[in-house]
Amino acid sequence: MADAWRHSGGPVRSAGGVATGHTGPAEPAGAGRHGTGVPANRGSASSDDSNGRVVRMKKWILVAVVVLVVGVAAPWATGKLTEQQWHAAANQLDTEASPVTLDSTQYERDWFGSDLSGRVTLRNPQTGEVVPVPYTGSVSHGWLGSEITLTPEVNDQELAQRLFPDEQPTVVISTSVWGTGRVDVTVPSIHVEDKETGESLNVSEAYGWAEFSDGGRDVKAHLSWPGLVVRAPGLRARLGNLQFDQDARRVAESLWAGEMDMTLDSLALESETQPDVVLSNLSLTGDTEASEGNETVRSDSTMTVESLKVADQATGPHRMTLTLDNLDVESWTRLMAVSRDVQQFQVRVANNPNPDVNQLRQQQMQLMQRFSQAAKGLAGAGIALQLKELSLETPQGTVSGHLSLSHPEVAPNKRDSMPLIMQQLTGKLDLSLPVALVKQVPRLERDAESLTRQGFLKRDGETYSVDASLKDMQVNLNGETIPVPPLI
Repeated sequence: MADAWRHSGGPVRSAGGVATGHTGPAEPAGAGRHGTGVPANRGSASSDDSNGRVVRMKKWILVAVVVLVVGVAAPWATGKLTEQQWHAAANQLDTEASPVTLDSTQYERDWFGSDLSGRVTLRNPQTGEVVPVPYTGSVSHGWLGSEITLTPEVNDQELAQRLFPDEQPTVVISTSVWGTGRVDVTVPSIHVEDKETGESLNVSEAYGWAEFSDGGRDVKAHLSWPGLVVRAPGLRARLGNLQFDQDARRVAESLWAGEMDMTLDSLALESETQPDVVLSNLSLTGDTEASEGNETVRSDSTMTVESLKVADQATGPHRMTLTLDNLDVESWTRLMAVSRDVQQFQVRVANNPNPDVNQLRQQQMQLMQRFSQAAKGLAGAGIALQLKELSLETPQGTVSGHLSLSHPEVAPNKRDSMPLIMQQLTGKLDLSLPVALVKQVPRLERDAESLTRQGFLKRDGETYSVDASLKDMQVNLNGETIPVPPLI
């Protein structure tokens, strides 16, 4: 009866009287809890699980293969890209205008790294003198970038060993596949002493870095130099804690916009034959902004000095603020190009003992014409220069001043035909200084008295002053009108 009740779907109670069955239809024979078979639906689920595990395993195997291939191929690709970027950077520096050129005499690229060597050349644009600095380096290729470590090779090994007995200066360049880069420069500390002459040099470790992005058009840089001390018989020079930061974006070939901040804690010169000079807490800040389209730029800069001590007399604080507005980028670029050509022309003349006089005159006239056109472009854009603030605090009183110089804007198609820049140039100068300060230097006092008699200086009680303005090629100086010759 119990079996019949069980097969009919009725509840079956265990020995404890708890129902363990269900009220549904009876399960087939062999499909019960104690049977050896597996329910049909459970077998299907188990089969699906097995198939799912196989699919997932295949996916993970595929991912592993892809990662393995990328892991092996990526260093080769980044190495290839790094080599291209290195040669491209060298080509960008290889111009007559650049004071630094980079030559690669060897670049051997392997799968996970490269070896390179070459020469960095420093050029003085005024004299044409060059200083070559050989280097060797190694490149480590990663998945998303490479790291280049450069070490300078000094010809005078004895001197290099004296300066850097334990560690050489290093330059580490990090590049990425998306075009960003970083340069880290470390110069170890230097401690050199010559007991015979009494001369010594102590330099703290200097560290700097620069980050490049957008193909080198955006640059962030930082320099930290704790200082140096130079000693010689009768002389001691000291520099303390130089810090430099810049965030800039290239506007043109030699023009950048952005922010700059430089501080110097101290600069001192002590001599047995001259008065000691100590400068404390120098700060220089700059902010340059480009107009939309990078046609003109505006620049503001401020310099402050907390104190300047000469012998036993200290002055300060001092402050100067300078503003440059409406600087035409195209004309500035042309002016810089002409300036470089003039310097190179002077170098060629100095190195040529028997020049062709007629050819020299022709080249000079061409350079002067190019300079004139560039200068007219700058003035015609409406350039304005202001010394907005000049404040020098001394024990005898304050030296203060203001200077402004500007040119009205001229239509672009009329700038080249401007006869003279001076015709439309206007300016203003205000300067005052204490008489007691001038009396500190007898020669300066005599000159001030002479200038006062001539009307160039004006004395009002205990203050010398200058009040001048420029307009229509005439200078009004303390009420006296002086014509200005057509120089520009």
